[in-house]
Amino acid sequence: MQQTNAHNERITKFALECGSDEHTWKDCTSTKKKCINCGDDHGTSANKCPKRKEAKESKRKERKNNVTNSQATKSNNSYPIQAPPTL
Repeated sequence: MQQTNAHNERITKFALECGSDEHTWKDCTSTKKKCINCGDDHGTSANKCPKRKEAKESKRKERKNNVTNSQATKSNNSYPIQAPPTL
């Protein structure tokens, strides 16, 4: 699937499963998975991704403590993860 990051001014397009930024999900023929967030061998939107888990925890803390995303992210020393698109 193709994702866009609305929180960034630039729009990033890539293939979710292989992590390539040279083509979109429509043109992807790769059978190997590579997460763009951590580089491991799973799809980018996989719940087992450690970076995705960190981002979810950061968001949870943000809501709980009413802190901005960048403040919560900096305090966790993690990076915001892009959510999968809604279909």
